[in-house]
Amino acid sequence: TDFNKVAFKYKENDFALWVNGAEVATDTSGNAPIGLSQLNFSNGDAINFPFYGKTKELGYYDTTLTDSELEYLTSYRSLNELVTELNLNTL
Repeated sequence: TDFNKVAFKYKENDFALWVNGAEVATDTSGNAPIGLSQLNFSNGDAINFPFYGKTKELGYYDTTLTDSELEYLTSYRSLNELVTELNLNTL
């Protein structure tokens, strides 16, 4: 029942996960995947652990975004947007 804005960036030796306007994980070593052509919401075992959830919006950028761009994409732009997105009745 929780809504989150999530972004993941990857390139050679530069990986980061952003959630709700904050960078929550990074890794500075590793190879970037190549030949990606499909997105699955799965942990690799969809038969025993299928994904149950909703996705409001999905985007793909064929270039690595800056940290500022990732922060902006995953942040709430206003208090009204925060209240609406999270279905809050009161603050």
